[in-house]
Amino acid sequence: MNLSRGAGLKGLKAMAFQSNYILRPFLEIRKTTLYDYASEHEVPYREDFTNHASKYLRNFIRNDVLTLLNKKIPAFDELVLRSIQHLTALDQFLEIIYNEWKLENVFYKSNSTEIIKPVLDRFYFVSTALVELGFHPETILEIKNHYFTTGKLFYDKNEHELLIDRDLLIIRKRNNQQIIESSKQGT
Repeated sequence: MNLSRGAGLKGLKAMAFQSNYILRPFLEIRKTTLYDYASEHEVPYREDFTNHASKYLRNFIRNDVLTLLNKKIPAFDELVLRSIQHLTALDQFLEIIYNEWKLENVFYKSNSTEIIKPVLDRFYFVSTALVELGFHPETILEIKNHYFTTGKLFYDKNEHELLIDRDLLIIRKRNNQQIIESSKQGT
């Protein structure tokens, strides 16, 4: 589903087995296996009635698209799972490289954050840092499109402004008055 939204690597990975204190022990078990077990052992369960309504995108993909793909490609589920495992491994590797890059290129000061501008083909790292600071993906795309425009100023929807300098991206928190004024102007 995230693929249809233009998700990046993190969005293409599967839901994690564990996130903080949340465990998902049945994540890798097929739904039919769970139904069979519940039926055989008389385990009561509740199913959301909307799960069968293909008017919702998630259900259309689950009920219609995946059903057709599994008919055409019998090992489709296993192949997708393998691809997701590859994406997860790649994401873990990139996380290590990103953290090393961040130590050398992102500087937190008392009233600003400065990012040394790398060559444009390393914008992935800049984008990741901006997401961490709360910038919206559309704003990040605009920043990328104006990456070499010195003096260009961007505002996120929350509380930051970003100034493109010659060698740096300078991010500062805006004060409340600036936020109110920019919301009146629609920026």
